[in-house]
Amino acid sequence: MLQGLKFAERGAAVGINIQRSPEQIRLARKLETDSFTTGLIVHPTSHALVLNGDPGHLQVFNHTTDRHLASFEIVSFNRVGGIAASEFQKPHVDLVQYSSDGTWMATVDSRGSDSAYGPSATVETYLKFWRLDTHDQKYKLITRVDSPHVRGVCALAFQPVPRRKQGRGDGLLCVSTGRDGAFRVWELESREAVGSTEIHYIWICRNTVRFRGLQPRSAAFSADGSTLAVAFGGYVTLWDSSTCTAPVCALVASAATPNLSGVAFIGGSNFLAAWSRNRLDVWNMLTGSVWWTLAMPLQSVFVHPKTSLLAVAAYQIPDSTIASIMVLEPTSPVPLVTLRHTGGVESVVLVPAESSSKSSLSHPNSESGLVRPDPLQNNSLVVLTPTGLLN
Repeated sequence: MLQGLKFAERGAAVGINIQRSPEQIRLARKLETDSFTTGLIVHPTSHALVLNGDPGHLQVFNHTTDRHLASFEIVSFNRVGGIAASEFQKPHVDLVQYSSDGTWMATVDSRGSDSAYGPSATVETYLKFWRLDTHDQKYKLITRVDSPHVRGVCALAFQPVPRRKQGRGDGLLCVSTGRDGAFRVWELESREAVGSTEIHYIWICRNTVRFRGLQPRSAAFSADGSTLAVAFGGYVTLWDSSTCTAPVCALVASAATPNLSGVAFIGGSNFLAAWSRNRLDVWNMLTGSVWWTLAMPLQSVFVHPKTSLLAVAAYQIPDSTIASIMVLEPTSPVPLVTLRHTGGVESVVLVPAESSSKSSLSHPNSESGLVRPDPLQNNSLVVLTPTGLLN
């Protein structure tokens, strides 16, 4: 049984650390030949950062102490040394996501047919569901799905609140979108072993859904888990998560957004964010209209799952070396905080803080004149660079 390592508890939040510590430099050397396809993932309970590590591994990092906490193996493979090592294709962890309580982890790993990762090179893809063992605090493999989608998986999303179904476990859902033009809904079932009180878990494919022959990219559930949003081309399709038989409606922002790359419900609000490489649209779900738009080259977008905040890394002009990192509320395109970052940005996240040692700061709202609290008082803004540095 494959096992992960225990997550360490997170300490108090700090501000952005612009100093490169020895640990950060070690991370850069460790990952210089691999790609960060997972981005930065915030573990829902420990608030540690999870991202790509050694080939076939995920690593856990505490940004407040600049410490590498753990590395756990997602894919087992034979290590080959010498000249043959350069010709041996190592596995790669493409995606990782967690359920809202951290009990379940879903990963996608693949092995390419040449030195480049991507849809044309992927020949083996595996979707794996892991469950946290509360006794030893390790994630253990429960279900492995071979080739869940033809030509690879684009995105994963867990349902925040499971549907309660009598006699069929807790009904937790997970959605995967694939390059085969479909998204699949995976449902958790629990079964009692014959002659024993031991519970066995299994994930099954409940739905396979296509929409107008378009390519699905991203998927997200609403806070109550009742609605599923899936980005198909330039459409944001909304589905009843209990059936997923037909879309409830399809939102179309603009002809200037032909291919959406991400979609997410903004926590603690009635807004939904959908974005492409050059445009971010925030929808008001009560009116069914675009509330505001940000048109600029986007590098990374993070939507806070529980509070009404977004973090956006963008360049003022294409091919620029200076990125603007903005923290916004869904009600206004005027940033609460704007920071300048020199160099590339791979991913940006807001890490919630259980406690904060920072002083209570505030700043005026240029539109209303009201004073609003500093959004970074209870969150840390973390930036991952392409070379593996965490700022």
